Amino acid sequence: MARPRSIVIILVILLGAQLALASRSIAWRQGHEPITAAPTRSAVEALDLGDDQFFFRAGVLKITHAGGNAALLREFDYPALVSWFTLLDRLDAHSTAVPLLAAYWYAQTPNDGDARLVVDYLVARSQTDRETGWRWLVEAVYLARYRLNDLDLALKLANRAARADLPNAPFYVRHLPAFVELQLGRRDAAIVLLKALLEANPNLPEDQAGLLLYMIDRIQRDETGGAATGGTDGT
Repeated sequence: MARPRSIVIILVILLGAQLALASRSIAWRQGHEPITAAPTRSAVEALDLGDDQFFFRAGVLKITHAGGNAALLREFDYPALVSWFTLLDRLDAHSTAVPLLAAYWYAQTPNDGDARLVVDYLVARSQTDRETGWRWLVEAVYLARYRLNDLDLALKLANRAARADLPNAPFYVRHLPAFVELQLGRRDAAIVLLKALLEANPNLPEDQAGLLLYMIDRIQRDETGGAATGGTDGT
């Protein structure tokens, strides 16, 4: 009988420890310290003792675990958050951790003004990152269109992405203005853009040129109710 009783005691102790840990975790989440403006670069140099990566990793952890759940996003000081994004990018210009966190987490704030600050940050980040800068511009276009529902801003950013000197950008980035023009109901403008893209790039691979031709044909069909090629099924 002694052995079963000792097992019960051990289980009770473990359960108590787990509850205590859970309560501490809940208390930490409920009482997390608010994000304040990031220190200056010179202050960081004094604090990190020459180890920028240590400060960078600590900063990423700080902004990653700053909030408890999505409902808290509206409570954050977004100008302060953006100051952290900018500082951490300066400490490590190649890491994608910060812009990913900004685009996929903090941009989901219910406050449109705060979401616009994230879009502005992503655009700024794209200007300092020629390797993956196209990606942050595309994210900014997506957020402008589907998070802010601001088609004019989406078109402005799409044009910027299409014209940016970003050598690693996939070819579809140059189609973005046409997609937004379509969503604005400007079919003629979308066709003009796609045709101009074809004319400006006569040596496009066959699959890319074929895709542009298909898109032009499809838009024309939709515009005329299928009359361009005899019907929407191509017959």
